[in-house]
Amino acid sequence: MPANKYNHLFSILLLNSIYPLPKALNKYLSNVLVVSQFKKGDYIVRNGDVCDRIHIIRKGLVRGFFNHKEKEITTWVSVDNELVTSISGYFKKTASFRKYSMFGRYLYRKF
Repeated sequence: MPANKYNHLFSILLLNSIYPLPKALNKYLSNVLVVSQFKKGDYIVRNGDVCDRIHIIRKGLVRGFFNHKEKEITTWVSVDNELVTSISGYFKKTASFRKYSMFGRYLYRKF
């Protein structure tokens, strides 16, 4: 996706729909948000990683899972217009015991 002044509009509108943000915070976010694109099978977090970002799903699906006895155990699924992070990684700075994987092709906004 080419960079332009509207790249972060989706994320800022989504966050304001959850709770109205002050203009100064909206301006700050428009300067610090980073656009990332992932494809099916990509990982945004792997087992043992410390997740230091919050991802906003613009389009797609993310699945959190871990391996147990050679099987993948899905613990949650998030879709369009939802926020994704590792709570323990983002807030406690501890390593994740799950993997977060994409299904299909997705565009994420992270900060």
